[in-house]
Amino acid sequence: MRDIAKASALAFVLALLAPNVAFAADYIKDAAEALKKSSVYVAPGTEGTDRDTAGKLQTRLRSDDNIVLVMLPSAAEAEIGADITTIATRLSQELGNQRIIGLAVGNKVVGYALSLPSGVAADRMRRARSVSNDPITALGTFAQNIHIWQAENPQPQPSPSSFCDIDPHAVPALGGTDDPRL
Repeated sequence: MRDIAKASALAFVLALLAPNVAFAADYIKDAAEALKKSSVYVAPGTEGTDRDTAGKLQTRLRSDDNIVLVMLPSAAEAEIGADITTIATRLSQELGNQRIIGLAVGNKVVGYALSLPSGVAADRMRRARSVSNDPITALGTFAQNIHIWQAENPQPQPSPSSFCDIDPHAVPALGGTDDPRL
């Protein structure tokens, strides 16, 4: 009889814990899903935020930005079982490794982007954090720092003149049939 009571109590405790485990694993998926519609995601219950936080962060972004700003509660690291950099890496994977991520987990912040040269996003976030008293300000400054870096380091764009139509029959070196040596 005691074994049945113990087993029932254990099953009850596990049932109570199961929703928390499922919730923890959803931080990254929830953020990725929300970022399909917006460039800013603030998880419910994130410390130091209010209903206006996402709007404030959104004002730091441009309409053509490839930057996303994400805020998660400090418990996210423990609940997910990963450090902030690993969380950023997983979020980047969920976003197809195409976005520049500014991530705050509690008071910790990190910049992450595979689309930029190695270390640029992390460096821009370190600079932002050094002049900020809180993660919201750090994320906004990070976006500004990325904008400055992008202006100073424009990515080459193919120009229409770099593509031209060549008639292979008119240029023997390209294997045209007008060359009697072929």
